[in-house]
Amino acid sequence: MEYALKNQGFTLESTGLRPETLVRVSMETNFDLPFIMAVAHQESCFGATARAKRSNSIFSEGAYDNGKDVVKYSDPNDSVMGFVKLLNKSYLVNGKTIFDLMKPGCFVNGVGNRYASDKKYENKIKGIRNRIIKMYP
Repeated sequence: MEYALKNQGFTLESTGLRPETLVRVSMETNFDLPFIMAVAHQESCFGATARAKRSNSIFSEGAYDNGKDVVKYSDPNDSVMGFVKLLNKSYLVNGKTIFDLMKPGCFVNGVGNRYASDKKYENKIKGIRNRIIKMYP
């Protein structure tokens, strides 16, 4: 996290996100930590962007391209469990895995709505996740 934040001109302290939260939620839910980190990095550089600070959603849940934010948290750390719950409830359905979500065009929920409008989103998440694993096996 600190490496990514520093490269973007941010500090860990400026985000309000505790790295331990990512690890704890990953362990409690048996969810892939590099995947969580990849989405947090792609969406808000771990909560450093202005929009993430307004909504406390480091994963941009409910953040629409028109600027509307329909999901807000009181603390950025709360958004980690919220994101994992959202994925488990709406995206990882019918046997779908995180590896399926990283296939081109496949980061969609059970009714076919995309998580992000960026057509290359899945490739970006996959690339970030792979770099995390390579740097920190």
